[in-house]
Amino acid sequence: MKLRHKLLLVALSFLVLPWAGWQWLRQMEALLREGQEQSLLASAEALARAVAARPGDLPERGPSLFVQDLPRAPSLDGVFDDWADLSLRDFRSDDGAEHMRVALGRVDDALYVRIEIDGAQGQRAEASWPRAEESDHLLLALDGSLGAMTLRIANASSGTLRFTDAIGEPAAITLRGSWRDLPAGYALEFQLPQGLLPERLGLQMQLTRVGESAVRIGTRIESPQFMWPLLRRSERLARPLLPLLPGDMRAHLISADGWVLAEAGDVPEGEVAAALPWWRRELYQWVLYAADPWTVDDVGSARSDRPEVWQALSGVAATAWRRDRDVSRLLLSAAVPISGSGGVRGALLLEREHQTLLLTDRGMGGLIGSTLLVLLCAGGVLLLFASRLSMRIRQLRNAAESALQRDGTLRAFPRSKSGDEIGDLSR
Repeated sequence: MKLRHKLLLVALSFLVLPWAGWQWLRQMEALLREGQEQSLLASAEALARAVAARPGDLPERGPSLFVQDLPRAPSLDGVFDDWADLSLRDFRSDDGAEHMRVALGRVDDALYVRIEIDGAQGQRAEASWPRAEESDHLLLALDGSLGAMTLRIANASSGTLRFTDAIGEPAAITLRGSWRDLPAGYALEFQLPQGLLPERLGLQMQLTRVGESAVRIGTRIESPQFMWPLLRRSERLARPLLPLLPGDMRAHLISADGWVLAEAGDVPEGEVAAALPWWRRELYQWVLYAADPWTVDDVGSARSDRPEVWQALSGVAATAWRRDRDVSRLLLSAAVPISGSGGVRGALLLEREHQTLLLTDRGMGGLIGSTLLVLLCAGGVLLLFASRLSMRIRQLRNAAESALQRDGTLRAFPRSKSGDEIGDLSR
């Protein structure tokens, strides 16, 4: 291999400079992320303290049922295809073989209940029959403006909902709805009287088994203290958060069992990413953000399943990074617990767009420019040196080859005046 080619291979070692610069950029981006996490956590903790200062606005600690807003009133036929895509509360029997899924919906001042039971059907009876208490039936306990009451709901077959009070007498209120038999279980859909919005509610399904004790699924209903409070999204809870939120943040107030009680603010769509060329956004998504999971669009969802939220509900603040599917941007979320009497009363989740993207882009532009300049200068100097060195060695080789003539005479050998090793060799 000629010397020029060897020196060219040596010059390729300069390519380590872009790699080293890229590693520096990644470290810088990690430090910027860490700084932004700390900043957002501090903002979330300040907001959480403001919310905790008004404990009367927060629901009591413990399990609850969430009333979700329906776009329109369901048809009450026991078929749930006219319900929106709602979050369901799942209750399981002790052995896990049977379970009951419950959803509560509201249209104006009417409360609708949807229940689906998975389990083998047992003994059947109408709610008013004497043996209804030993048959498959649902106990519905209410506590509100009319006081505490318990209703027994039971049908011997599919059809209009049959109900009485807890001892089989006519009920104090009227329910509208249907009971529908399923291949393995039941589907119930009914509406409480217009304007009756209880503060607490209990649901307990009894399934009978031949030769075995009955199985009960749901909540305890012995007294109002065992009934679960009804929660719903509240503008009153969101109102105090709005003046404290910057314009580029979104806040979620979450109950102790994961229900989203309030949302305030918004994250503008891609304002930071829109300032960058599309190819740079794709590059950052591919290289810098490849390890970040895609975000789940849960805005407006009744329940939050984010890991950072449940970590905050356990008492430990947490952060998470996610990529937006629809817009090329990176979102940062921070969840902190809201503490009160008796422990954690809920969590506050803050979200904002990755604000350091422009800084990263400026660092990337400076890195590319300086790296290209260094590579060009170093490569040019090395190429000039290699060309000059190979030319001198080639001249020395040619002089040595022509020093002895064919007739045996010697030609004068040129002597270099250079003080380096090649000059010494020529002399």
